Amino acid sequence: MSEVIIGALVGLIGVIVGVAIQEVRLWRERKEFYHSMIFKERLERHQKAFEFCHKLNTALNIRDTTQINKVAKEFREWWNGNSFYLDNQSRELIIPLINWSYAYAKKEEGKNKVWDYLNKTLSSLSVGIGVKYLPESKGKEK
Repeated sequence: MSEVIIGALVGLIGVIVGVAIQEVRLWRERKEFYHSMIFKERLERHQKAFEFCHKLNTALNIRDTTQINKVAKEFREWWNGNSFYLDNQSRELIIPLINWSYAYAKKEEGKNKVWDYLNKTLSSLSVGIGVKYLPESKGKEK
């Protein structure tokens, strides 16, 4: 009788382990599917944030306070509707960058801070979207 019970327990454990493995596999597939579905959206949002950083860079370089304020305002409005598509680090860097840009435009403290945050944000956006995993773009062959 004990052999029958042991055999039944081994069989039951095998079923439980099999179901657990199947559930883990399905969870991974769903997670990968979700990530692939939102990748295009995330890439577009990271690219747009990158574009705003470069607009801000141009305004900062020419020291046009009106343009700095305009781009910072547009960036903030865009961020309000798109921030959750960004990776955590980029999301956390953008608001300080915008705030330091306003301070720079007002000629308050933070002249170096705005440049530090701009560089960190640009770097973070590239890392956050996984630019090192994207295929290289190929120019026209001659």
